[in-house]
Amino acid sequence: MDSGDLKAHVDAAESAWLDDRDADVDAHRQAATAMLADADPTDPAVIAAGLRLAWLDSERLIDDARASGDWAAALDHVTRALTRFGDHQVAPIDAALLHLALFCCERSRDDRWHDPALDGLERAEALLSNQDDSLPRCRFAWARSWSYRGHTHRTQDTPSALAAAVESFDRAIALREPLDLARPAYRDALATAWTNRGDALQAQGTPSALAAAVESYDRAIAIREPLDLARPDHRHALAGAWTNRGLALEAQGTPSALAAAVESYDRAIALREPLDLARSNHRHALAAAWTNRGNALAAQGTPSALAAAVASYDRAIALGERLDLARPDHRHALAAAWTNRGIALAAQGTPSALAAAVASYDRAIALREPLDLARPDHRDSLAAAWNGRGNALWAQGTPSALAAAVESYDRDIALREPLDLARPAYRDALAAAWTNRGNALWAQGTPSALAAAVESYDSAIALREPLDLARPAYRDALATAWTNRGIALAAQGTPSALAAAVESYDSAIALREPLDLARPAYRDALASAWTKRGNALRAQGTPSALAAAVESYNRAIHLLNATELITAGQRTTLGGAQCNLGHALSGLGRQSDAHRAYCASLDTLRPSVAGEQLEIKGAEFFCNASIGFLLIAVPDGADRDATDVGDDALEVLRRLEWQGAQVWRSKRERLFDMTIRAYIDSGRPQFVPELVIDHLDPTNPGAAPDSPRMQQAAVEGLAAALAAVMASGRDGGGAMAQPMSRILGARQRLDVVWTLYFGGTADGAALRAMAAERRGDPAEADRILGAFLSERPTDAAGHLHRAGILIARRRIGDGIASLWTGAGLLLGATLPAARPVMDTVIGLAAAVWRLEFATALPAMSARDVRGRGAEAGRWLRDAIARLDGALREHAPLDGAEIDRRVKSLMEVAWEQEPRLEEHAGALAAEARLHDGGVAGRSRASWVALCRDDALRQLLDALTGAIDATRTLPLGLGDVRAILRAALTENRRILDRAVFRPDERERLLAEMAEGLSSRLQSDMARVDRAELVDGEAVARGRLGALWDGALTDDERRLLAEAGQLLQEPALARLVPFSLGKAVERMLHARLMEPARDLVRAGAARIGTDAAPNSREANAAAFLAGRTTLTLGQLVGIFQRAVSLADGGADATFAPLVAHLRALPRADLLFPADAARRKRRIDALGRFIGLRNEAAHYQGEPDDPRGDADDAADSWAIIVGRGPGDEDAFVTYFCGACAPPPATASAQRPPFEPNP
Repeated sequence: MDSGDLKAHVDAAESAWLDDRDADVDAHRQAATAMLADADPTDPAVIAAGLRLAWLDSERLIDDARASGDWAAALDHVTRALTRFGDHQVAPIDAALLHLALFCCERSRDDRWHDPALDGLERAEALLSNQDDSLPRCRFAWARSWSYRGHTHRTQDTPSALAAAVESFDRAIALREPLDLARPAYRDALATAWTNRGDALQAQGTPSALAAAVESYDRAIAIREPLDLARPDHRHALAGAWTNRGLALEAQGTPSALAAAVESYDRAIALREPLDLARSNHRHALAAAWTNRGNALAAQGTPSALAAAVASYDRAIALGERLDLARPDHRHALAAAWTNRGIALAAQGTPSALAAAVASYDRAIALREPLDLARPDHRDSLAAAWNGRGNALWAQGTPSALAAAVESYDRDIALREPLDLARPAYRDALAAAWTNRGNALWAQGTPSALAAAVESYDSAIALREPLDLARPAYRDALATAWTNRGIALAAQGTPSALAAAVESYDSAIALREPLDLARPAYRDALASAWTKRGNALRAQGTPSALAAAVESYNRAIHLLNATELITAGQRTTLGGAQCNLGHALSGLGRQSDAHRAYCASLDTLRPSVAGEQLEIKGAEFFCNASIGFLLIAVPDGADRDATDVGDDALEVLRRLEWQGAQVWRSKRERLFDMTIRAYIDSGRPQFVPELVIDHLDPTNPGAAPDSPRMQQAAVEGLAAALAAVMASGRDGGGAMAQPMSRILGARQRLDVVWTLYFGGTADGAALRAMAAERRGDPAEADRILGAFLSERPTDAAGHLHRAGILIARRRIGDGIASLWTGAGLLLGATLPAARPVMDTVIGLAAAVWRLEFATALPAMSARDVRGRGAEAGRWLRDAIARLDGALREHAPLDGAEIDRRVKSLMEVAWEQEPRLEEHAGALAAEARLHDGGVAGRSRASWVALCRDDALRQLLDALTGAIDATRTLPLGLGDVRAILRAALTENRRILDRAVFRPDERERLLAEMAEGLSSRLQSDMARVDRAELVDGEAVARGRLGALWDGALTDDERRLLAEAGQLLQEPALARLVPFSLGKAVERMLHARLMEPARDLVRAGAARIGTDAAPNSREANAAAFLAGRTTLTLGQLVGIFQRAVSLADGGADATFAPLVAHLRALPRADLLFPADAARRKRRIDALGRFIGLRNEAAHYQGEPDDPRGDADDAADSWAIIVGRGPGDEDAFVTYFCGACAPPPATASAQRPPFEPNP
């Protein structure tokens, strides 16, 4: 064998490799390999050729390993070659390249950098140290060594290491640029160095570094584009540069940068889609590009962008699920897409989107948990999914969701704490988990939860303070923790806590002021901190604090007025600051200035509430500004009418409830009352009936007929309006007949709605009693409540309502006696006694103490006031003794359980005691001013003010306690009693009504909706343990669909229906639980996906439908203008199914398209048209059964006839037997894809670059 021929083949193979001539590479490599087998292993020329051939083979094997994720073959080859040939000095450059290949294999196999990898790098550099670096091969090897050295620095993630990484990549670039770039391998390597430089700059995270990163990616792209893109490796690498460019732009966070990021991802996707997706690395990278595209869209935050983000994640998921999930990197990336899908859904904020977000996080968690959690990246990503799950639960805002959110954050924290916190990214993420945990605890709002929230924020702050605060993201996050700490302290409401809150905001402001305020997010956050500082000062209430609050609000307003409002967040923050400025100015008595501030706030925030999709926080401030406006006297000559302000705000709140946001109900109740009063005060009582019907008639979209407070305000308002109209007539004001007719008609309609939603409940009895009270008939009010309590003596809400009426009459002693009874029943009604109930009861006791304290103030000196405050603890213990007595008299609990509850109550009282003493101290300070003759008002007026304030606080505490009774657990017997009374009231309405031909069906439908709403809220309070038989029946009928295709809420409703079916006295209620399940299914699987298509611009809505038609109802929902009743939903579904074979108009086209695209659409559209029609007709019959179930000709306790109707309803929806293919749940939910198992978007890792 001629060693010269061997060298010639090896040289030719290398030359072909440099020029992308793969066939020539293979031919020469095979010839050289065959010759090498017979060559003299001691011949230096043979050794040199063998080293170079081994290196060329390693390049091919490394490329294969990148595609497959299996590095064993490449590592084995390099190790064997180095063992065979060693570091022979006849070919040091080739030996160095093999050692670099060893480094690449070791570090790619395991990202926990370890000694063998570093040994290979150091050995390669030693071999190259004495070589002539003017030679292209030496320059190539040195450049690769510097690139790998840069990767080593890059993974350390410290500022100095990242700077060193950039320097290393700069050295690699400088070495590669003089090479012959007509040779594709050299051009490819230079482009890779620029890409890697961009990655290191991007990791630094500063604005200048991110801009430089984009420039580096642009250089990489410009170098790569002349390469032959028919070669998959070049196309793949160019797409990678576009992807990483998008990541850097996304990190900049400005609207223009986010739009440019989406464009970059689109370029990457367009490059990747023609590649062979049977190759896992190509499919994996395309999925990553879709995920990243979704991240950039989600960061834009608009409704359409969020919908498009979810669609991008769905594309990523569809690609990722077809990969080999036994590979950790594939499983990891698929989980990232599910995680980020959850982030985008949570940002949409609707109840259905939040539930879907939790389900997405659950899928991510299920994918990540089998991974090797000894790997830090896997542990970190699993923790991120738990964190996102907590965020979505936090956004739901219910007590159970908030508790579950804290549990999710605890899982996040437990996963992160073992990580290496010397790595800034891990420390930052752990701090974020503590911050989010604090947010969920703050949202719970109890004293103990607020204290725990402050502790969580302290943990976050302690973790963040050692980070490099020159990095804006770390400085911003630390400032956020200080801000949130201030919010939790301010919520505690004590003088000391408010002072500490101001100090926390000061820390946040000091951290934020050095940030680049050209970035909207940073300017917005600084302005928000100034606003919250103002809120804490305003809550202190002293003139000096109010003046300081005005200064803080003005600082916030100046910051935002100094720049164009380019984001919804900035507009919201400015409007909020203007609103709160109005509150502070009003507190200082500067009413004209306050009026101007409120008007400015309303003008600023109007764009936030003008579009189809409301901006939630902006809507909240808009309503707060409206409340403030209505509370002050409008200056003479003002160009804005109070009734217009009230109407606009109520419309916003009505639309929010359309979208499923119920959390602002109390605000709506207050505004409703204030707007009614504004109409009467402005001399326009004739408009009150229209306002009442708009907001309380259940036939109007977004109405709130289930609000007892709005019902009460409506009764009072209609009475006042009638009095005003009659007074106007007596004064010669003109015709009264028409306005009186409207008022009396509204009152009559209100009586029906009242009965539908509150008949037989404590709220209903209280509403009737209050109406009698306002008619000047307290005896009738006492009779109504007395009758209710004689029938339901253990109803806590009834006693608390009675207490409120008596206290409002100033019968304080009798009212407080009823209060103790109601509080004791409230405490005893929940099992086990929940902490929120304990807090509510002690809050009631504290309010009673404040009232008794204020009542005794006239006879006390400042010293006496201080002494009385010191006795607060003893007074609370006496109050708990009274509650103990109420428990033993009324609650069905054994002595040991009562002792346990009283002990827990005492622990809560110990937390309340310092607050009462602090309150007494503040009163003592004011009393000293009066005793010294230096106070600004007379002692008598001060005492009256204190007493009125204490009385108001007690009535507010009673309202909160009554609200708490609506969450108490119920048994099926309780449900039966409540619904029996409701059915009795329904029968009374029908028996006394005279109908036109179409009215009876309409009223029956209204009764069904009202009864369904009440049954849903009542059955939700029944412990699931009482539903086991019903669940077994439903599970038996539905088989695999039960676990595989239904959400937990749907399973709960079907279990309720199954349980009611087993109870003869409750069987008549079966259609209502089934109806609510059908409503949920149609909303989640048909209407909301179709609406998402419309929002994303993928479908349009017809505009020429007849009023109240199915087309009009569908169009109104798809446009976001209304909610739908069950009857309307079923009608739309029936129409969509009937049009599936053609003929759908523009409105039904997205609905039909969605149904046709379901994974098992064949189940929904059987070939037999008659069978399809039978199904449609059966759904219509079910709606009739549900409506008729709301009224019975016989006695409500008589179950005759109920069983057949219940069984028929069950058969239509769930099935006559197991696997009934004509049951609605079977064919509709079976046709749908199974639903998913139950901060900032997480990015997949940068794409690997050689």
